[in-house]
Amino acid sequence: MSKLTTRTLATGVTINDLIHIVNTGDISQDPSGSSYKANIGQVADAIGGYQYYTAVTVSSAEILTLSSSPIELLPAPGVGYYYDIKLILEYTFNTTPYTVASGDLIIDDGTNVMYDIFSLQGIGADVVFMTQSMVGPNTIVFPNSSIYLSQQTADPTTGDGEMLLKIWYSIRSLG
Repeated sequence: MSKLTTRTLATGVTINDLIHIVNTGDISQDPSGSSYKANIGQVADAIGGYQYYTAVTVSSAEILTLSSSPIELLPAPGVGYYYDIKLILEYTFNTTPYTVASGDLIIDDGTNVMYDIFSLQGIGADVVFMTQSMVGPNTIVFPNSSIYLSQQTADPTTGDGEMLLKIWYSIRSLG
């Protein structure tokens, strides 16, 4: 068993891994504070904000199949957990606007629309879409759900722009 003073970098840290904390406001164990264990999720919830970042580049070929082949942005976080997300989507126009029969670009869990972003139809310029968090009129967040980028209804038939999704996120626990 490793001692607390062993200085080995942790690898593969998960939300349930334990860390040592000292509560300086609790002097029941020592005048300097009391020692406790906490899991990474408890600390993340106490700190707030977004602990993780990922970027996903979406090519024109992938955009043309977003309805039939949604792109997984984040894998399921585990039973009893859900994502809190801030998203910036940078759409870079190339030469041909997308033609979309119907529906919008969406963030979903594979079944339920979490966030309706915008229609790709006819956009002929660079566009940036931002959220403070995934809160909107149709936001539904199911625990232990993967997060996908998808196109509602049908794949675009033409177009050649690209996207960069910048995602800041935290994994929150129920309860």
